Amino acid sequence: MNSTPPHLPLLYLECFAVFIALPLTIHSVDGIKLIFLTLWAFSIVCLIFLVKQPDFDKKQLVSTKEVTLHNLKPILLRFTLLVPVVTIFTYIYHEERLFSLVSTQPLTWFLVMLLYPILSVYPQELLYRMYFFTRYRPIFRKPWQMIAISSFLFGYAHIVFNNWISISFTLVGGVMFSHTYHKHQSLLLTTIEHALYGCFIFTIGLGWFFYHAADR
Repeated sequence: MNSTPPHLPLLYLECFAVFIALPLTIHSVDGIKLIFLTLWAFSIVCLIFLVKQPDFDKKQLVSTKEVTLHNLKPILLRFTLLVPVVTIFTYIYHEERLFSLVSTQPLTWFLVMLLYPILSVYPQELLYRMYFFTRYRPIFRKPWQMIAISSFLFGYAHIVFNNWISISFTLVGGVMFSHTYHKHQSLLLTTIEHALYGCFIFTIGLGWFFYHAADR
């Protein structure tokens, strides 16, 4: 019988500490600033880890190779189908927030559209897709395991925002983003997909549940 390689238990422990214990700690401490500072800090650490791997191609960090019309078509189709669903949901359950950011703070909305993909989406995808898929491949060897676990942890991380909308929406989004990354191994393509939904969420008025809800 083959024994478990000695480094695998450490990977499990690391995964638990970073993706389960840390969000839980932030949730208990509170504070919107801590959330984003932690995201950026860990993204930088993960970036350093990745570039130090001898077999890691640094071009993957900015590669546009997989960003083709062929690969974008299913992403845009999926997005087009989900837009009315989320819009109807917002109208029924949170009508008061429908397009609230655009109508009350247009400059803030514009800045979010401009900066959110760079300052929030890219670090998230670096952490939850590129780093996770690279670092934990030895313990989640089957594709469905990697997609399922990374999606669950992505949704779970949003417990810091203290509402079911941010958790459930990001869980569904995590499945889509993880599937896209597994299929194309493209950080930029997955970032584009994530940014589409994120910018739409802020535009439609649900951004509060992904930002201000944590600042309680």
